[in-house]
Amino acid sequence: MRSWALTSKSFVSFLAALATIAAGTGSAATSVAIYSTLVNSPKSQLTIEGNNFSPSGLAPTVVFAHTPLVLASFTNEKAVAQLPTGFGAGTYSLTVTNSSSQSAAFSVTLGAVGPTGPQGPTGPRGLAGPAGAQGPLGPTGAQGPAGPQGSPGAAGTPAILTGSCIQGNFPGSGGPVYGLFAGLGGNQSGTQCFSGGNPADTTGLAEGVPMPSAGVLKNLTLVGYEAVISWPVSVQVQVWVNSIATSLTCTANFTTVAQKTSCSDLVDMVSVNAQDTVSVAMTGLAAAGNPGVDLDSMIVSLEKQ
Repeated sequence: MRSWALTSKSFVSFLAALATIAAGTGSAATSVAIYSTLVNSPKSQLTIEGNNFSPSGLAPTVVFAHTPLVLASFTNEKAVAQLPTGFGAGTYSLTVTNSSSQSAAFSVTLGAVGPTGPQGPTGPRGLAGPAGAQGPLGPTGAQGPAGPQGSPGAAGTPAILTGSCIQGNFPGSGGPVYGLFAGLGGNQSGTQCFSGGNPADTTGLAEGVPMPSAGVLKNLTLVGYEAVISWPVSVQVQVWVNSIATSLTCTANFTTVAQKTSCSDLVDMVSVNAQDTVSVAMTGLAAAGNPGVDLDSMIVSLEKQ
C-alpha cells in the first residue's frame, strides 16, 4: 500500500479557498467550500472537510482525478470517500458538487513529502551605502480589510444510541398502540414492539439511558421490516429527555407489501446535560376497521455529539 500525504500545495490552496469565501458576496455563505483533506492509507479512504456538502440531506458527488468516488459517509461538513487503487504519487484534482449543482475544487497530493534540503552558506556582507535624507511624514493609510475566517475545528466522533423491538402487533380495533424501544427506555427483558411503556413516567419504571456527559442529540433514524400485511399502518418515533417530549421525531408508513421502510429527522437537534435520561417512544396507528396486522421488527438510532 502506498503512503499518501498532503503537501504545502494543498494547504496553500486551502488558504486561497478561504480568502475567496471572505471576499465574496452574501451568496458565498451557501456555496460549497473545501477546507482540508486527509488520506487514510490503510483504509484507502479520503476524508474531505468543508461546508455545504449536503444542504438538502442528499449525498454530494465527489470526483477525484476525473473519477467519481463511492461515499462511505457524508454530512453537510464532511464526506468520506473510497479511493480506488492504481494512483501513483502526484497531485490530483478533487471536486465536490452538492445537490444544488454548486461545486468546489481542491488539489490533493499523493506520496511522501521529500526532506528539507540543507541550508546554504551565508553570503558576504555588502558595503553600507550613504544615509539618505529623511523624507516627509506620509499620510495615515486606510484600515485594511479583515482577514479570512479560520477553518472550524474538527468535530469529535459521535456516539450512536440504538434501540430495537420485534413482532409488533396492531389490534383489530384500529386504535393507537404504544411502546418504548428496548435499549432506549424499554424494559430490557421484553423486546416486543408496542408492549406498552410510558415515556412520561417519572417513577423510574421507564428505563431511560443516562447521559454520562453533556452534548447534542441529532440524526434520528428508524428502519422497520415487515412481511406482507393486509392493512397499511404508520409508526411515529419520538425522542424524550427526562420524561419530556422533544422535537426529534419522524413517521414511517408501511404498505401491504413486504418491505424495509424508514424515516429520519436530520434537521432538529436537542441539547442534553450529564445525568439526563433519554428514551425513544413508538406510536403505531392503523385505520379503523383493520383486521389486525403484525410488523416483523424495528430498529432506531440517533447520534450524541
